[in-house]
Amino acid sequence: MAANKPIAKQAINGFAWSSFNKGFAILFKLVFGVYLTRLLNPEDYGLMAMTAVFFAIAQLFVDGGFSSALIQKNNATEADLSTIFIFNFLAALFLYLLLFILSPFLSDFFDDHRLKNIFRVAGIGILISSFGTIQSTILRKNINFKYIAIVSTAAMIISFAVGILLAYYGFGVWALVAHLLAEKIVRVPFLWFLTNWRPKIIFNMTSFKTLFSFGYKIFLQNALNSVFKNIYFVIIGKYFSIIETGFYYRASSFHEIFVQNITNVITQVTFPLYSTLNNDLDRLKEKYLLGLQLAIYILFFTFTILILVSEPFVLFFLGEKWSQTIPFMVLFFFNGYFLPFYMMSNNVLNATGYSGIALKIDVIKRVITIISIIAGFSFGVYGLIIGYLASSFTSLIVSHYYSNKVLGFETKQVLLKYIPSILVSLTIMGITKLFLISYLDGVYLTQLFIIPLVGFLIFILIGFILKFRAQKELIMLMKAYLKR
Repeated sequence: MAANKPIAKQAINGFAWSSFNKGFAILFKLVFGVYLTRLLNPEDYGLMAMTAVFFAIAQLFVDGGFSSALIQKNNATEADLSTIFIFNFLAALFLYLLLFILSPFLSDFFDDHRLKNIFRVAGIGILISSFGTIQSTILRKNINFKYIAIVSTAAMIISFAVGILLAYYGFGVWALVAHLLAEKIVRVPFLWFLTNWRPKIIFNMTSFKTLFSFGYKIFLQNALNSVFKNIYFVIIGKYFSIIETGFYYRASSFHEIFVQNITNVITQVTFPLYSTLNNDLDRLKEKYLLGLQLAIYILFFTFTILILVSEPFVLFFLGEKWSQTIPFMVLFFFNGYFLPFYMMSNNVLNATGYSGIALKIDVIKRVITIISIIAGFSFGVYGLIIGYLASSFTSLIVSHYYSNKVLGFETKQVLLKYIPSILVSLTIMGITKLFLISYLDGVYLTQLFIIPLVGFLIFILIGFILKFRAQKELIMLMKAYLKR
């Protein structure tokens, strides 16, 4: 048992700091992101949406999956770190020059000449961020989420200040470009200051090949995920109006703030934890099942409340000009019922050396996504989002099937963990829709306070009456943490 304590303590501290970081990010982006949105128009966000897929793919090529490979490797050497640092920079330089050259053709593709300079200026961020990739990886590998939280907080505060200032003075889309660049400019020096490691002029081909043999599978997973997540911006930007693209982009940014940030907390903590336990299957099974049960219990409630408050939030804080964002936003929040648990399951496969299976699952997901895009295109943006949700749900089921085989669980045993939380979520939705929202129609600020409060009381009450194990485990963990 004594050997378990350092890992458990690291995991708890890592989760606490990572949760604080993401929680602060959510709060900060809500407050200042809302103000920035009020200052700008849907068209400004539509322009940025059209560039999203290209920057996302470029950033993934710069990393190449090597960050995950370094985390997974138990004894990463100086040669490993410096080799990947040099690769990151050279890849970033090549991709920025390529994007610079292609920017006129990309602006012609979208039929908007403004995009040429946006690509060229915002693309500088690819170069800047390449200098901090290894430092960030070292902090994640050591589960040092305290320093990561410090870096993220500083970068967020300064970048939003820059963006809001320029938006206030009427710079439009360039306020968003400046916000993007400022975040990277602040992040990199902080990462260098908070880590002792410095690169050396070493490029070891053996290190590169060893890390590439694992990392390329992670890279392909991430690349597929990023392409298919951001390809919607290209499709909507090309075939629908720029304003509708802006509504979709803003709704997807709330998906990023809540669904993706919460998923990232789980991913960043569970992958290094599972990697540490990859030689002890019994302990890995124990930690995975407990973590899954707690995550389902907490996140199903969280996303149920977010779905219910989407309309009053948008109408009260963003205003009527953003009302078309609401249905997109609600649909995106449904992905919170699938994505975090899919990533937990995938992390088991990657941490135990089955990244090839995880890649196959991703391919299956993308095939379904392609089919859903073709089927949903004629139904407009709604059809595209629903298709995206269908692919997420299917990949969750398939991922559970394979991770359960690796861990020795029956699929039915794991899927049954979802039933109580599904029933609680439906109960909360039913009661609030019937007895609260109908009586508080148009009173948006009151809805924002009452719906979460009533939902939480229902959530706790049902948990006590039915004696949910997850609720008991959560209370025990909180008590243990507070006693420390």
